[in-house]
Amino acid sequence: MALVTACNLVAILALGKYAFRLLDDYRQQKRRGIKEPIFHRSQFPELSNEIDCWEEE
Repeated sequence: MALVTACNLVAILALGKYAFRLLDDYRQQKRRGIKEPIFHRSQFPELSNEIDCWEEE
């Protein structure tokens, strides 16, 4: 059980920088009145090389 917890903590730490940055963008879009916020990889040049699973619409 401790091994699973340790693995999860490592994953959370590794993905946290992306999650918080993208959550901030999501919240900003909601504050601007956008009903369905959309992720645009081009808005995150510092992350664009590291994020390859999302496609631009």
